[in-house]
Amino acid sequence: MAACQDKEVNKLNNNDNRQEDTLSDTSKGISVAEKFINDYVANCNKTNEAAPTLEWIVANPYASPEFKQAAKKLIEDAYHDDPEMGLGFDPIFNAQDYPEEGFIINSREPSKIIAKAKGMENFTVPMSVTKVDGKWMVNSCGVINRHN
Repeated sequence: MAACQDKEVNKLNNNDNRQEDTLSDTSKGISVAEKFINDYVANCNKTNEAAPTLEWIVANPYASPEFKQAAKKLIEDAYHDDPEMGLGFDPIFNAQDYPEEGFIINSREPSKIIAKAKGMENFTVPMSVTKVDGKWMVNSCGVINRHN
């Protein structure tokens, strides 16, 4: 009888460990999203030294290949349609202005992340992360690669 109980306890402990590993892994994905958006804010805060949006995205190690391709298409199509204005807004923030203090994320689901601006209560940016070759990467942010 004790052996059966030990097996059940071990089974429960293994399930708890797997669930904890999953939560830990999901937290890593959420952290990637938070780092990505706050690194972008830091880039924008550089004013005259800031890298252009597309250049920053292409160089970013947290942006998925699909995200980079979608950003390139969106931005290049906008400049093709209107060479003077382009998009007329920042596609990552989906706005012309942005919160200079950055964002916080209180999400548990990698496919439905909402980044909330610090100091601007109603300013939010939808995001998602996905695993690419075992590594968490941003797959959508603002209007880039957003699937509604």
